[in-house]
Amino acid sequence: MNINPNPEAPQYKSGFSNIKNYILYNLGYPVVRVELTEEQIITCIIDALTLFTKYCGEIEYKLITVNTLGINYVEIPDDPDYQSFPTPDPDPFNPAPPVNQTAVKLRHTSIVDIVFTATTLDRLGKALMTGGLAGGFEDYSLPLNSYLSGGSSYVSDFDITSYYLYMQKLEDFKKTLGLKQMWEILNNKIYLYPADYAWDDPIGILYKPAVTEEYAEQEEWIKEYALAKAKVILGRIRSKLSGFNSGGMNIAADGESLISEGREDIATLKEQLMSMSPVMPFIQD
Repeated sequence: MNINPNPEAPQYKSGFSNIKNYILYNLGYPVVRVELTEEQIITCIIDALTLFTKYCGEIEYKLITVNTLGINYVEIPDDPDYQSFPTPDPDPFNPAPPVNQTAVKLRHTSIVDIVFTATTLDRLGKALMTGGLAGGFEDYSLPLNSYLSGGSSYVSDFDITSYYLYMQKLEDFKKTLGLKQMWEILNNKIYLYPADYAWDDPIGILYKPAVTEEYAEQEEWIKEYALAKAKVILGRIRSKLSGFNSGGMNIAADGESLISEGREDIATLKEQLMSMSPVMPFIQD
């Protein structure tokens, strides 16, 4: 997903303090020494954020509309939710130039699907088969053109139920026309098929945004999964410290126990996450 995987990123260094403390306190700190670096704790948090964003239905879908301009591919747009470095105020005592904000492309793995207009699909049906499918998508497609008319190509309140109906209709359309796929991502571009079609209408890029820090620190699953990952890492570290004791505790023996407990917790939490995923509002044959 569109999760920054770099544990050195400022957003992690200065944020997620509640989850960091949750992990440390549950591992015994400050009574027991916890042999984990901040980077290792942050890595556990990143793993939890990535898995949760990928599978959990609590994260709302968002949509970016992009004009095709007559060619069969579009550049992947910048991520509107990316938390880039803020530009600091000029320092009169420091002549160094300020750090500019950085535009970051939407991550490939955060893209859920490409949505086409009813006009595009109906015209494509006319071009590929006698009689066409004129009007066949009017009740199922999302109003991408009206999204664009407001001057903004970014939509946050995406209607996922209408999208499911659209997908059901699109699958029938692809079977009728013998199309195996209508898009794929190559070299940071979204290619549209058939390639020789006149792509004049906009497309919608449906994606799942990253989990915010505020949301993550309220979500129990994220905290528990990050803790489980931390148990495994800490257990591996302690299992290598044979012969060491801390407060009367055999470090190596405790390490094996932490690894086993952490793995069991990870397996349980993954099953729980699957049950939290959204259920399709229809059954497709």
